[in-house]
Amino acid sequence: MAATTTTRKAADKKATDKKATDKKATDKKATDKKATDKKAADKKASKAAGDKGAGSRKKAKASGSEVAAELGKPSAVKRQTKAPTTGASYLTRDHDVIKKWAGGRGGTPADVRGTRKGKGAGVLRIDFQDPADRLADIDWTEFFATFDSSDVDFLYQEHTADGSLSRFNKFVREA
Repeated sequence: MAATTTTRKAADKKATDKKATDKKATDKKATDKKATDKKAADKKASKAAGDKGAGSRKKAKASGSEVAAELGKPSAVKRQTKAPTTGASYLTRDHDVIKKWAGGRGGTPADVRGTRKGKGAGVLRIDFQDPADRLADIDWTEFFATFDSSDVDFLYQEHTADGSLSRFNKFVREA
């Protein structure tokens, strides 16, 4: 009698486990279908809006910076990467391009505290309000006076390789 009860309990457990496994498989299929349906809907909406997908961003990069293009100043920027990629970097000295790029990312003009010598700003930076940075806010006029007298170029990236908005920038001397 005890053996029969044990066998019955084992059979019931096996049936319960199979139901749970079947339910998980059904739930996964439903989740996968929802994801596939969402991708298709997003693609359809994107096409309806006139977006050609990732390829259009790559084509836009081939002609230069999106920021410079929006300002009608494509010649004010030089692409630094050989191939037109999503993560391309650009070089400029144009004040409007720098201000628009920084403003589009919440950046403001700043210098590193303790680097001022005499008149003008010290070591230039774009401040993205990270409290750990030792930066002091300055106005654009002071920023560009120092920028122009330092004979540096602004190197920046608009998007990372995965297409996210990039805040990468630095001031460089072109060789």
